[in-house]
Order: sequence, then C-alpha cells, then structure tokens
Amino acid sequence: MKKILTSSIFVTALLLVAGCGGSSTSSSDSTAAVNSETMTSEAPDSPGISMEEAGQRYVEIVTPTNCALTRYSETENSYSIGNAQIDLSGIDELTGLVGEVASARQQAVEDLVRGEWPETVKSDIEQMAIFWAGVQRAEVTVSQSTDTGTWNDSIAQWKSKVASSDSGLSKIIRIKLSLPEFSPSECS
Repeated sequence: MKKILTSSIFVTALLLVAGCGGSSTSSSDSTAAVNSETMTSEAPDSPGISMEEAGQRYVEIVTPTNCALTRYSETENSYSIGNAQIDLSGIDELTGLVGEVASARQQAVEDLVRGEWPETVKSDIEQMAIFWAGVQRAEVTVSQSTDTGTWNDSIAQWKSKVASSDSGLSKIIRIKLSLPEFSPSECS
C-alpha cells in the first residue's frame, strides 16, 4: 500500500509554518521541510474526487478571499490621492477590510489543505496554501497598523507578497481545473 501524508499532519505542519515569525531564513527552512514532505507523499489507490468536483470546491474556497480583496481594492481606490498614495484618514476602514481579507484567506488555507484534490492539481494546491499562509501573515500585520509609518511599511510588504507568484499559481490551478479567471461579478 502506498504511503499517504494525512491531511492532519499537513495541516499541523502548515499551521506551524504559518504561525512562525522571525527571520525569513527560518520560515524558508520550515517551508522547504513542508515542501519536501508533500513532494514525497503518494496518492491513495482510489480515484478520489473528479476534476469537475475539484473545480467547484476550489472556486467555493477561494472566492471569499478574492471578493474580500476586491472590496479592499475598491475602498483603497476611493482613498487614492494619486502617485500610488492614499489618504489615510480612512485607515480604520482600510485596516478592517485587510483584516477581513486575512480572515478569509486563513479559512481558505485551512480548506485547501484539508480538501481532497486530484493528483493533477494536488501539489499546486499545496504550494498555493503555503504561499497564502505567508500572505495571510502579512495581511494580519497590515490590519494591525495604527499609524502612517507602520501602514506604509506593512502595506508595501503585503502588496509585494501578493504580486510575487500567487497569480501564477492561481492561473495554473484554474487552467488545470478548466476554470475561467476570477471575476468580481462572482462576488455577491
């Protein structure tokens, strides 16, 4: 019988990675350890979830985060004063919205990790969950900003993380699951 890395072990490992603070070296080492474990896991002998079911599940999981990001972006645009600067008179509203994104993303990470996925997308889903856990930590930092200096530093770090490779992973997963790109019209 093939070895299986159980969801509970992976969830525990991922949450440990997500909960770790400190230097980027220790976080990278932890992430590498999780990555090497997931790469050696093997699928069960059963066929499992269909690609169509996986696509539906994926959309259900990531849509709340995508919609929370859309709400944040729209509100941020309303506070724009040009040259990529924001009128921070709305810092309470903005930090609250980033907090909503962080909460939605945390739930998405947990659901992505716990879900059953076809082998075609399983490692991509696991990589996205790891990446999103790191982004979520940055979102929590932004949501706790109380002054302009803290806001500017933390928002720059968060936006850098979001822009790095998430869109590539999301696109790969959506292509493999035959899903269209996310559209704000999916938000209710």
